[in-house]
Amino acid sequence: MAKHIPPPPDIEIAALRKQTDEVRNPMEAGAGTPWEDRGTLGVLPAFLKTCLASLTGPSSLFSQIRRPETTNDGRIFAIGCGMCWAISLLIHRLILQWHYNRQRVTAEGPSKGMAMYEIDPMLFWVENALFAAAAVGAVLLFIFFVSRVYQKMVATEVKYPTTQALYVNLFAYALGPSLLAVIPIAGPVLAIGWTFVLLIVAGSTRLRLNAGSAAVASFISMAAMLLGCAAAWFVLRMLVWEAMTGGAINSVKLPDA
Repeated sequence: MAKHIPPPPDIEIAALRKQTDEVRNPMEAGAGTPWEDRGTLGVLPAFLKTCLASLTGPSSLFSQIRRPETTNDGRIFAIGCGMCWAISLLIHRLILQWHYNRQRVTAEGPSKGMAMYEIDPMLFWVENALFAAAAVGAVLLFIFFVSRVYQKMVATEVKYPTTQALYVNLFAYALGPSLLAVIPIAGPVLAIGWTFVLLIVAGSTRLRLNAGSAAVASFISMAAMLLGCAAAWFVLRMLVWEAMTGGAINSVKLPDA
């Protein structure tokens, strides 16, 4: 009777490799992301390389996560992404300030001359400090709480047991496009759209979800986050205005020339 002889280890069989890929445990450790090797690369180079990897090779980045069972690496990376959003907020508020400082409005009608408005400096920088803290808080909310919503939506479709830490890491590395947020005007829109795409890639590659389920879960997660940020922005501005100006707008009118 013929004996079964296993193939040599250096020979790859496409069918077997495909089957192995399809049933891969999402909690399996990868080779390591650049951010996980920041001790060797340096913090800033590792952060930039990880962000660039999320833009150019997200499938590979998600598969390389070495420590999917812990949240420390993802949390610190997300804080760095939050700082990118804080810088973006400052850049765009400076652009708005430049615009408002040169905006002329009619004070009492076309025949009564023009008046110039400027942003109150103290209120401006207080708001920036609060918004920077809020940006960091928002990304932490995103990776810890919104990822839990995502996890519950896809739990029945994931073939292997997973932990919340894995979803935290996936959501954290999906924030890599936050680096684009520092680009004026178009940057934030690109960053949000790219993050949405990366969540779909993370679901499809690391969690082995079908594209439809990954897209729906990602859309609901992103929509919940954006609505929450919009509401928080409105409330925070109202609280700052009330505290600093007694409800007045954050500008002062200069005398007519």
